[in-house]
Amino acid sequence: MKMTKQIMVLTALLMSASINSQASTIYDFTNGGTSYTQVNGSGFGNGLDFGDMTATAWATTGVPTGSNSLIDQAQIQQWGTGLGACNKDEGLAFGGCNTNSEHQVDNLGDDDYVLFTFDSLVQFENIKIDPFFYSDRDVSFWIGNISSSGVMMSLDPADLDPGQSNSVGFGDYNQKSFSKGSGIKTVDLTGANGGNIGNALLFSARADAGNSYDNDLFKINSLEVIAVVPVPAAAWLFGSGLLGLAGIARRKTN
Repeated sequence: MKMTKQIMVLTALLMSASINSQASTIYDFTNGGTSYTQVNGSGFGNGLDFGDMTATAWATTGVPTGSNSLIDQAQIQQWGTGLGACNKDEGLAFGGCNTNSEHQVDNLGDDDYVLFTFDSLVQFENIKIDPFFYSDRDVSFWIGNISSSGVMMSLDPADLDPGQSNSVGFGDYNQKSFSKGSGIKTVDLTGANGGNIGNALLFSARADAGNSYDNDLFKINSLEVIAVVPVPAAAWLFGSGLLGLAGIARRKTN
């Protein structure tokens, strides 16, 4: 009986080895933080390449009249307190994308989304947000596996509502609510609906196409992930063999 328990424990440890035991990676999006290169220029439709991860911005700028239900490309920039997004409606108003209130990730009028896509699977740990002065800090996020950032162009914002499904690979709707304040908040991603492993994280101020939430504004300060390392096929076979031996040992004991 003791040997059987030892085999089962060893097998469980082997099967859990798909998550790499190495330290997590923290992407610091503040000025002087993690370095990046610009992708597709610096205007609407651009991206920031951090090596194994690319960040892009999107928004519901085509939706106000209902004539176009697709999410549109926006502009992503790095500021002193982190990543901000500016959509096409904001870029044409007031002082444009250089106005402080306009380059926040916000849900004022149009919803802004920031999409993080990775070259391989990662386990999402947490993301930190830095609010605009004394603002509300409610967020929505989705974790999944997508083919490319271009799938955003085929999404109806309503497909991202609570309880809705989408065909492009994003997982379930998640929401975290924080009261108004000026301090940085850490959003825990580990308890995400549907799991926290994927190659993409879509993050926004509270988004829900059927309701009006229009007072959440912040920059994205940092993102922490852990690399996922697939277990070799031979290791899975070895683990299955150990489980088989455990079953035989148990039957002999009985």
